[in-house]
Amino acid sequence: MFETQRRNFLRLPILAAATIGMQRFSDADEPRQKTTQIDPRGYFTVDRRNDRWWMIQPDASVNFSLGLNHIDPEPLRQGEDDRLWQKRYAADVLRWLAESVRKNLLDWGFNTVGLTADVIALENDDRRLGGGLSPAQLRSLQLPYGYLLPFSQPDPETGELPPNDYLGQPFARWCDRIARQHCAAVRDDRQLIGYWSAERPDWSQARFSSRSEMANQATGYYQTIRTAIRRYDPHHLILGDRYDASRSLSATVVRAALPHVDLLSVDCSGDAVNVHRQLSKMAQLFDRPILVADHAIDRQPHNNAWPPQENRFHDPRGYRRTVEMLTAIPQVVGYHLCGGYLPSQLLRRGLMDAQERPDRLAIEGIRTTNAAVKRWVADTGDSPLEPPG
Repeated sequence: MFETQRRNFLRLPILAAATIGMQRFSDADEPRQKTTQIDPRGYFTVDRRNDRWWMIQPDASVNFSLGLNHIDPEPLRQGEDDRLWQKRYAADVLRWLAESVRKNLLDWGFNTVGLTADVIALENDDRRLGGGLSPAQLRSLQLPYGYLLPFSQPDPETGELPPNDYLGQPFARWCDRIARQHCAAVRDDRQLIGYWSAERPDWSQARFSSRSEMANQATGYYQTIRTAIRRYDPHHLILGDRYDASRSLSATVVRAALPHVDLLSVDCSGDAVNVHRQLSKMAQLFDRPILVADHAIDRQPHNNAWPPQENRFHDPRGYRRTVEMLTAIPQVVGYHLCGGYLPSQLLRRGLMDAQERPDRLAIEGIRTTNAAVKRWVADTGDSPLEPPG
């Protein structure tokens, strides 16, 4: 990188994660900002330091989460030629995670495993997700990760749908069962950042008879989920719903969530300017930590058909510009790229193709941006990333 570019990158107010050198705080430091966590010591938390929100790692160092979403071996398993899956990995997911995924995530500069489940069906604009990696598979990557709890998904055994009255006992029992099944097993996992409660839920006003009903139902929903999680896990963050920034979202719903979640997770769309506009407004209204939970920019725009009818490719300049603009928002604590690692049949975009041939243009640009984060960490800074001069 040219020295001019390097000087600009070193102004980046991002601190990377566990695999690289980081600014350290005393292990005795306690988060000054209250979270829902009963006992956060030795686990991920969030805190405001030097007028900026940060993800705080188990060793008390600060971190800006750089994650990759949609890490699923299905394109290898179900491709036209599955010999690679059989020959290279002996059809073993753990071997694939160790020899391919972990190695590449570190090489590309990512420090977090995002939402691993891939989209397997679209109904109108609602996305149905596959199962994603199991906790044991996620732990095998030896990287921080987030975990989506299936509060909003049908019971896999009975097909029963979640209760839609969030104030009643059926919903409380539903949440308790899910938290007992999922949270109790990972409550002591120090790689786990925290739990999401739903992917792009519908909080439109049309669902409710009045704004008052919306407020009451939303309060019941978030309070019940928090109670259920905390019954079985006192340690990890509650990452809330993964809101869809392209949908109308009432401030009433977000205000109902705030006492019961530790940060606001947002799936974004559009170019970097649009993402900055979406999140700046949220930051001004609520001044809480914000995680960009899903976003990507294509360098080769598709024909606007949805779902996509042709392959899509990440725009490395768009990635860099998005990170530049997000670092100017003190509430943003991370950015997770809408992958996938491999292109799914539905979303048709990956950093490698179904035969694990890398998209070198995208990867080089993303690696360069993420490496700049690491270099900045070795120094320090308090200004957002600026375009190279």
